[in-house]
Amino acid sequence: MDVRALDRIPWARFRRLLVPLGLGLLTLAFFWKILLTNLILTGVDVFTYFYPYRHYAAEAVRQLRLPLWNPYLFLGVPFLANSQAAVLYPLHWPLAWLPVPKQIAFSVALHVFLGGLFAYLYARRSLGVSRFSAFLGALIFAFGGFVGAQVEHVNQLNVIVWLPLLLLLWDKRQDRRHLVLAGLIVALMLLAGHTQAAYISLFAWGIYALVGRDGRGESWQRWGRRLALRVALCGLVLAVGVGVAAVQLLPTLELSRLSNRASGLPYVEASSFSLRPQLLAYTLLPSFGEDLAQVFGYEAFSEYIAYLGVLGLFLALVGALFRHGVRRHGALISLAGLGLFLAAGRANPVYYLLYRVVPGFSLFRAPARWMLLYAFAGAMLAALGTDFLSAPPEVKARLMGCPREELARRAWRRLLIGGAAVVSPLLLLSPLLDFPAWQTLAAWAGSGTLALILWAYGLSTRAAHGRLKAVWLGLLLVELFAASRGLAYNRATAPEALSSLRTAPAHLLADARFGGQSPPARFISLSDIRYDPGDLADIQALFADQLPPEAIYDFVVAAKRKEILAPNLPLYYRLPTVDGYDGGVLPLKRYVTLQRLFLDEADLSPDGRLREQLQQVPEGRLLSLLNVRYVITDKVHDVWIDDVFYDLEHRAVLGAGAEEGLELADLPNFDVTSLGIVSYLEGGEAIADGQPVAEVTIVEANGQAQRHLIRAGVETAEGKHAARQPQHALARVGHHWRDDPTGNDYVARLPLGQATALQRVAVRYLATTGRLHLRGLTLIDERLGAFYPLTVSTSGRFRLVHSGDVKVYENLDALPRAFLVHQASIAADDETALTLLQDPAFDPATSAVLAAETTPPELPPGQPRGGDDAVTIASYAPERVVVEASLSQAGYLVLSDTHYPGWQVDVDGQRGHLHRANLLFRAVYLPPGCHTVEFRFRPQSLRLGAAISILTVLLAVLGLLALKRNVARHP
Repeated sequence: MDVRALDRIPWARFRRLLVPLGLGLLTLAFFWKILLTNLILTGVDVFTYFYPYRHYAAEAVRQLRLPLWNPYLFLGVPFLANSQAAVLYPLHWPLAWLPVPKQIAFSVALHVFLGGLFAYLYARRSLGVSRFSAFLGALIFAFGGFVGAQVEHVNQLNVIVWLPLLLLLWDKRQDRRHLVLAGLIVALMLLAGHTQAAYISLFAWGIYALVGRDGRGESWQRWGRRLALRVALCGLVLAVGVGVAAVQLLPTLELSRLSNRASGLPYVEASSFSLRPQLLAYTLLPSFGEDLAQVFGYEAFSEYIAYLGVLGLFLALVGALFRHGVRRHGALISLAGLGLFLAAGRANPVYYLLYRVVPGFSLFRAPARWMLLYAFAGAMLAALGTDFLSAPPEVKARLMGCPREELARRAWRRLLIGGAAVVSPLLLLSPLLDFPAWQTLAAWAGSGTLALILWAYGLSTRAAHGRLKAVWLGLLLVELFAASRGLAYNRATAPEALSSLRTAPAHLLADARFGGQSPPARFISLSDIRYDPGDLADIQALFADQLPPEAIYDFVVAAKRKEILAPNLPLYYRLPTVDGYDGGVLPLKRYVTLQRLFLDEADLSPDGRLREQLQQVPEGRLLSLLNVRYVITDKVHDVWIDDVFYDLEHRAVLGAGAEEGLELADLPNFDVTSLGIVSYLEGGEAIADGQPVAEVTIVEANGQAQRHLIRAGVETAEGKHAARQPQHALARVGHHWRDDPTGNDYVARLPLGQATALQRVAVRYLATTGRLHLRGLTLIDERLGAFYPLTVSTSGRFRLVHSGDVKVYENLDALPRAFLVHQASIAADDETALTLLQDPAFDPATSAVLAAETTPPELPPGQPRGGDDAVTIASYAPERVVVEASLSQAGYLVLSDTHYPGWQVDVDGQRGHLHRANLLFRAVYLPPGCHTVEFRFRPQSLRLGAAISILTVLLAVLGLLALKRNVARHP
């Protein structure tokens, strides 16, 4: 062997490490804020969805258990079966011991690195370009806009980075071992946690595999003959992938059948987050210094970004125009065009046809995510373009099919014609497009000019191609790095945004820890977080010298989300709630049906977030049905009138068809000189001016009583006074209704004379027509300017237990999580059950509505709950609940946790029959006596899926070994 060859071996080995080393260092450079500092991401999805889910899953991994059930959101739902939890994705497991923000940060960095590495390998081995060209294409894919924007959608990122490797393995399918490996990559995609991203990736692979031709030399006839073989090989790859991932897919399939998306989404929902044509420039080109959150909307701007960079786009154009005949050239152009075509969504009439015809299109929203195809194919075309530009002149001339002397002229002509074909439609549409500020426009012009200069230099016969490569690399990195400053991962903020504890969750956590309830009672929150926290000035002062303004803004938003525990943060704190947020296979369809107890059909949200839809505290009877003990609300819709605060969160209605009166006892020890009243009349047009409509009885601490009248036209008036034109005058308007500015709340003060403490306040309706809406009552001490707002409600008994930035009310009639009833009715279907639950006569403390498919063996006597009933939850874990019950007569034990396939019940060690009660919950029939009832979650779908996965893995390993031996025999 030549000695000089031996001397080159170490460098050759080191050179192989240059690309992963370079990608690793660049990943650190782009993501240094979340990798090398303590700053954390606080975007909507990462903060309120992925932090809680990863926190819960990582805890289970550390304890070496499978988290099958989530008792904290949506009244209890499956956890592992929700594919977005990605419990079984193996790349998550090594990160489980890190704090959850670092789990996300390192997962992001790892997958961006892998995406770049796989793109490099694809460009190098499938496209056959040089190392430098492949590296440049990998940079454009990994650090371009699409991948960078998906950082906060970490489950999407975890899926899409595997696409280049899947395509590479398919291209190497002559060695059948690569098909088995491709199947394992499909399994990783399916386990990574985003079904839509996996669908898009596999759809792209299918187009690539079945439609693409292998090169110029392959005829259409030969392609047709090989199509059947390709279909079979694709089936093999999918069979391996689906088989390995069956342990996840079967539980997810079971869940999806009960999901709100089981029958697909309405087209309006499925086409939401479509690519916006007027913002196309912002989407396809990088922005510099622009606030993209304001351009696209704060909660959605990451869906619309897919820039390659001006330089990257130029290189992709060169690759598309000058590398005809290269293997996979046409497939890449087709994928890029298809990605943009489908991303247009509702702006594309064909998308509706696909929604109606093609399986899968109706299951997902956000068509803009199809830009993955454009981002990947564009980056690979850029690698081809770089390969052309960096080639010697004679190679360029050969690729152009022209003499070397004609190279420059023909290259410029083709570039100008091709560029005009691409740019002309955009110029024609430019009056309809929105464009960024002049700084970004100047940057585009500068980058485009540099690209043309480098292009001209590259065509020169005197070009130093090593220097040209360095300049292209340097300029591209500068452009991509500058553009990335506007992406979400550079809006990192202080770690206290997650770790600090706000007052409302602290109150609930203290009650959960010291209140003696197991499990803690549920809560519900009502807020659209438009309020300002009381410590806003302190936050701004504390971080003024540490964080940029946008990071301080994100910190404040995070503080408000923590204060009202929305939407999935209860899972992070392990506090059970009625609400939740998913947007995938959750919530359950029956949960959405249950929401109709509180909302009109038009206000239902398919992904949860009940707190954003509720305008008033729901009826206490219905909250009790759901085991809701606490209600969190903000103070945005309360009012200050004459420097007095009125709590308007609840509503008391007196009069026709409502309560006759209202009585408030248990009043604070507070000296009062007057009583402030906010109210309005409904249907009182015929009430004369000055006519008494209600009497207020005030009993002082010494037992003396005062009586005051509320008169139409004086203390109150018709709410829609201008529209209804009642016979009484307009009283003093306190403020207008929040949902209808033509409606009025009226304010009045009842003087009480000498300051005194009160025992009781009672209000009785006097008029024979109309109704009085009593909105707020406040005790006022005018001597000191002090006041104490009271909680008024005729739809339940509530007590204010905390008032800070938000208010926390206690539902005094809340039912425990498990209780006994001795009456039951059978509902033929869910609509009937809903009607029975809505009936004001239905009392969840004494009766249950059972589903017809779970007809009980016998109906217990129709008697109210006996005094000897006793229920104790002896043990409460997510997948196992043990209840001790004692009852003197037959009844049903109701556990207000979601009824779901896989839950079993044992009564005194014998298998019992689990009923679905009150539309969504679990119940079991118990005869008189003392019983131990055990609920266990053992889903058959998981066991079957695990068996299929194990069998498939064994077959895949055996297949790889067999193929390896075959290759060894026939090299």
